[in-house]
Amino acid sequence: MQVLRICALAVGGLALAFGWGLAQPSYTVCPQGPPTCPFKKIAEAIQAAEPGGTITIGPGTYSERLLIDKSLTLRGAGRTVTTLRARSEDFAITVRGTAHVTIEGIRISGPKDEFFDIKAIQVTDQARLFLYSALLERGKLGIFVEGEAIAKIYNAVINEYLDTAVTARGKAQLTVGYSVLRKNGRNFALYMSAQGLIEENEIIGGLIEFSGDAQVTLQSNRLTFAPPVQYEKSQLRLLNSETRLYSNQFFFYKIDVFGITQLVIKDNRIEGEGVSFYDASSGIVVSNEIVKAKWGIFVRSSGSFAIERNFIGMNDGRGIELGRAQAVVRNNRVWGNNNDGIMLFGNAQLEIMGNHINDNQGWGIATLTDTCYDLRELKDYPDEDLFQGVVTGSDNILQNNKKGDLCGVPESLKKP
Repeated sequence: MQVLRICALAVGGLALAFGWGLAQPSYTVCPQGPPTCPFKKIAEAIQAAEPGGTITIGPGTYSERLLIDKSLTLRGAGRTVTTLRARSEDFAITVRGTAHVTIEGIRISGPKDEFFDIKAIQVTDQARLFLYSALLERGKLGIFVEGEAIAKIYNAVINEYLDTAVTARGKAQLTVGYSVLRKNGRNFALYMSAQGLIEENEIIGGLIEFSGDAQVTLQSNRLTFAPPVQYEKSQLRLLNSETRLYSNQFFFYKIDVFGITQLVIKDNRIEGEGVSFYDASSGIVVSNEIVKAKWGIFVRSSGSFAIERNFIGMNDGRGIELGRAQAVVRNNRVWGNNNDGIMLFGNAQLEIMGNHINDNQGWGIATLTDTCYDLRELKDYPDEDLFQGVVTGSDNILQNNKKGDLCGVPESLKKP
């Protein structure tokens, strides 16, 4: 009995030491305040809460600004019933310092008639934010991550931000998954060495920009234009970034690549708009379907390219248009385009091997020369675009191209 009593005392001591079995402080917020619940303001509950605590926010609308510099969980009753109303030019929520904060089940919204300067959430310093099942709508900026902060956003809906829905800069790290973004001026802006993983989202209209050494992966997203928004406002714009596009669906969503961007694009379906490279950008383009677009792949870049195992067909313009680059074009199917299969211009250095190029309405493979084209009809190409490069290769199967299979390139490209 004495041993059992000593054990019981020991366990009781551990319980006191670690808080086992003890009633935890209640940090509950509701619009009525006491005595219905301990707090009427979320900010009051944040101030009172111990680090690691959970603040439960009841249904209702709360008009206040929150500064969070301790590790907490804010749990709303659901993103359709718990609303934080932002009303100033400051962010509705700022997470700072080294705080680790979880926010779930809330809505952050600006007033319908005065939302032009509203900002939703800022994550700065070395703070970390996990945002889950939230609705952010109507404002200037949605989520802004900077410094060495980390933000992970899942199952969110982010709508109607005039400037940018989600921004990351500096050394910030951003993950956005299983969310919906629509009717935003820009959906994402990542720059200044920010790192991002954007996966399994529905992105409807708006611009996406990665620049300034940002490193970003877009994976398994669906990107579409938003009627009645014009197509040119639905664009992925890459400038001096390292970007990887894996297994996405692009529907009338332009992909434009500038500067010294290095792009890997693999296993995507691209429809409605093509892929364009400029300046000194480079690309690895592998195993994509580029179909029913205005064009397939357009390159006016001095970079290096590998274009392999793609299906490029039924486009309004050319399947592949290459100028100034060093490129390997291998084992693609270029079929049924409303212009040439492949056109080469400028001082491109190319190896073309093992492709199936057939049933295009123009040439199969041609160079921009007066032998192949009436140059008066190609006003968009300056004189320096006349082909003066080098083409090598073999084992290409060319059939049924309306103007002919080859023009201005060696006959050895064609498999006998």
